[in-house]
Amino acid sequence: MFSTSATYTLYSSERGTAVHSRERPVNFAVNAGNPDFSIAITPNDATVVQGGNTSYTVSVTPSNGFSGMVSLSAGGFGSGATGSFSPPGISVSGSSTLTVMTTGTAQTGTFTLTITGSTGSLLHTTIATLTVTAAGGTPTSTP
Repeated sequence: MFSTSATYTLYSSERGTAVHSRERPVNFAVNAGNPDFSIAITPNDATVVQGGNTSYTVSVTPSNGFSGMVSLSAGGFGSGATGSFSPPGISVSGSSTLTVMTTGTAQTGTFTLTITGSTGSLLHTTIATLTVTAAGGTPTSTP
């Protein structure tokens, strides 16, 4: 099997007469493209109650011999919500957990989160949906 990108030499036999034969090298290159990666997130959508936390898994898959460190970032949270990655970057392939934390007064609604993976000149994004719902009231008792 050939690797993703390399130069190979094959030999082709050429027969002229029954007295002699000669091998001729045939060089060719296999180029599967530039090293790259893809980024994905699961689940695609999550719901959290104000003051609560939720998490997503962000994964990176290398292609064409990619071997760099991918730094992660996220945006699109409503006010009162923040996100952090653990770990903040992924080497070669693997995953990171994006934990979203909300305050008790976080903005409610549905937000489109943009998750970005970058290294050098390569930058890829994926999206997820975050729904923040209002916290329920405290039950009251009547005498």
